[in-house]
Amino acid sequence: MKEFKSIGYSYWPIILWVVVLSAIIKNPKQHSNTSILFNLWGGDYSFILDNIFFVISSLLLVIVLSINIISVDRTGIVKKLFLIPIVLNTKSWKNIKYYIEVVEIYNVQYGKSTTEAIWFIGDNNKVCLRFEKRFRNNLDEVLKIIDKFETKNNNKLKISNPYFMSKGWTKIKLTETKP
Repeated sequence: MKEFKSIGYSYWPIILWVVVLSAIIKNPKQHSNTSILFNLWGGDYSFILDNIFFVISSLLLVIVLSINIISVDRTGIVKKLFLIPIVLNTKSWKNIKYYIEVVEIYNVQYGKSTTEAIWFIGDNNKVCLRFEKRFRNNLDEVLKIIDKFETKNNNKLKISNPYFMSKGWTKIKLTETKP
């Protein structure tokens, strides 16, 4: 059988990389040879110029770690990195009871943040595989193939702050649903 793939992108590693790099720029060792142009921007950017190989190679590594593939075939679902053949998670169809579309609502500092995701529920009523719907191409075709092998819970869950539940550390409580 043909293997169907969906390529997705996670933006959190890039954000973390930018935060770490900006922290290095804001709190540098004092260099005596910084240019006036870099001082106008409010930071010491000579670190980037002095370590350009480190900055570019770390950015490329973060980009490689940010892109993943969900591949579906008759044996199961595999989540792996795009360029490096490292498997992040593998589940066979025997290990998955059903899947469900979930709207995760998180209370953040300035209000609420929502994330649409697909949760694959295992035999122990815990999440065994999760991926976000946004920043993912070819998802509709992959979900059609998944429908052939797995049952879908037709309810769309809305769950508040599912930090442990989305990682598979606690069981899913279907009483928290809001249709």
